[in-house]
Amino acid sequence: MMTDTDTSPLILIVEDHPKNIQFLGNLLIPHGYEIGVARNGQDAMAFLKERMPDLILLDVMMPEMDGYQFCRQIKKKSGIQPHSRDFSDGQIRE
Repeated sequence: MMTDTDTSPLILIVEDHPKNIQFLGNLLIPHGYEIGVARNGQDAMAFLKERMPDLILLDVMMPEMDGYQFCRQIKKKSGIQPHSRDFSDGQIRE
């Protein structure tokens, strides 16, 4: 249970479809999560310069910089090892 003195875990949603962003926000915010939103990989990289989220929910197919390019960039620039799961067709792949 979180208290007022605790900070809420920050989840960055990287997604280009507004309905998906709204769905995830409606799901996460009532459970005490703070959310950040980026509409593509470039916006997500800019977000990461300001704050480091506890978790990134990342769409793969986006304009400008897709999810795969974003993962390569974050790994290259920060040394973070992204862990990915693809749920798009009901199968889990690493």
